Amino acid sequence: MSPRTTGGLDLVRSSNAGKPTWTLVGTGALAHARTDHIHTTDLEATTVDKQLLRSSVEDVMESVDRYSATLAATPSGAGWLHVQHVPVRRFVAEIVRKLLALNSWAPFASAPGPLTLAPYEGLVGLRSSSSREYLAYTVTWSGVAYVLGAAAPHNPTRSAQLRNRARTSTANTEPSPLPSDLGRQDVLALSWTSRHAATLTPVLAELARGGQRSLLLDLATDAAERCSAGRSSAPSRWHGETVDRDSGRTKRLPSRGPKQGDASLGAAGIRR
Repeated sequence: MSPRTTGGLDLVRSSNAGKPTWTLVGTGALAHARTDHIHTTDLEATTVDKQLLRSSVEDVMESVDRYSATLAATPSGAGWLHVQHVPVRRFVAEIVRKLLALNSWAPFASAPGPLTLAPYEGLVGLRSSSSREYLAYTVTWSGVAYVLGAAAPHNPTRSAQLRNRARTSTANTEPSPLPSDLGRQDVLALSWTSRHAATLTPVLAELARGGQRSLLLDLATDAAERCSAGRSSAPSRWHGETVDRDSGRTKRLPSRGPKQGDASLGAAGIRR
């Protein structure tokens, strides 16, 4: 394969005591390379078996659930994996997809070996599909090497892009405790992507089991990202409403939880 000149990283074959090893290096270092190498963007463009990808992700998620689902929970007792299942699954799928792509490259498949990380590259980065409202995470190729057992004494967890991202909307402090005399309040949830709706649903379901009322407001500007009644009501366990941003009309969702009256929080005044 001819070397790429557009920058980025290449995976190149080397050797250690006669055993095959693979190293991540800058593309510019391979101007006269005569050994097997491939640009990481070419690996990422590799088509993988979707069924194998799906079954492998299921296996990993089952293991995560078995060994770490109880390590943390919300104040109401909902497990962290129950609440964050969607983003965790997407991140696991990113790792598995890259491992399958690596294994499908013939030179590596015929001579597998350890990977050496690119110096100082973060292990977790952002996908190109990230937006201002939603961060989509991925594993970098140095992160893949780390998953396969490479030592990373000088590699930060987050990529430079992720570390330098402005965080003006969140404060890095512990929240103040709620007043002791604060009674039970209705819950207002906001969604501006379909992923938010999928992530929020387990939380609202947990609240509904305790008799808590909730309202989900759809703030998506992209029609494809709106949490339509069909998409949001999939669990069909929580009692609430979605509000169409354009018309202001309220769509009631089915409920199998205890009904304690309508969960209306003054939605009539909502407009674009």
